[in-house]
Amino acid sequence: MLRYLAARLRHRGPAAKQYLRAGLGLERRAQHLAIFWNDHLSRTRAAQARWARDISGGLLTVLGAGPLLDFNDAALSPRVDRFRLVDANPLCVDYWKSLERPVEPLIADITNCLEVWLQTLEAAAGSWTDTLSQIKSLSLQSKRGYVPVTDSLLSLNILSQLEVGWQESVEPLLKKRFGSRFVHEHEQEWLQAIQPSSRVLAEQHLAALESSRAPEILLITDAEYVDYTGRKYAVNKWEPPPLTWSEEGWQADPGIEFEVTPALEGLVLNGDSLARWMPSYQVQWHDSWLWHISPYGTEPIDHGQLHRVVALPLRLLK
Repeated sequence: MLRYLAARLRHRGPAAKQYLRAGLGLERRAQHLAIFWNDHLSRTRAAQARWARDISGGLLTVLGAGPLLDFNDAALSPRVDRFRLVDANPLCVDYWKSLERPVEPLIADITNCLEVWLQTLEAAAGSWTDTLSQIKSLSLQSKRGYVPVTDSLLSLNILSQLEVGWQESVEPLLKKRFGSRFVHEHEQEWLQAIQPSSRVLAEQHLAALESSRAPEILLITDAEYVDYTGRKYAVNKWEPPPLTWSEEGWQADPGIEFEVTPALEGLVLNGDSLARWMPSYQVQWHDSWLWHISPYGTEPIDHGQLHRVVALPLRLLK
């Protein structure tokens, strides 16, 4: 808490407050659910190790570096000369000091939008209908995202989190103005209103990767979310998830009810779809795994949550 308060004195604004809270929440959940998160973290690092064979020297920029929970320093440091680590949460800087290579820290909102959007909503007034209209119009006020100049580029599970972070920033503002009960009862309305700006954030990130012209890019992101019920877990005992995934689709254990939602507002990530957003790049290989991010019974929600994560290495076409 002292780290949070000290950082709040240096970094003000509604977006900075949300980034700090989200960062602390991530650290706590990573400790609380370590035995369920370990496989995801290992698979994420393994994808980086495989990609590291294709990069050599120069500057590696990491978008969404965070507290380095899923960053493979051992595999990447021997392949590059230095790192540029980018994250919106200023508490991450302390974790970055332990890396083998020199680090250029950059605390920044890579969207260049969220602070302005939140300030617009905070200053706005009017009815619920007026507010929903204001939220929908924010997508028309977007700017170009942060485009790094770099020799290689790692987008580390940040693409899907842009939408999540945006939702988690808007919801408290709505609750403050209209009350928690009202916002909960009208959840589908405001989630629908936020869809245009959420999609803008995803498209903007892919456009920034394309514009970077980095010779090698590794994109790691959530592709699908699954909510399920039917089996509870104990926080201190690892058991496999109640669902599996293959190219043919999802398979659930007996008695499991589940619902699958795309993580990126309908943007299905594969070689064909990325060619639309990143025509200068070609996917080299593909990997996918499950992240049991919230086993049912381990957190105070009425269901469990699984994420399907994808790793897509992209090479700049000559």
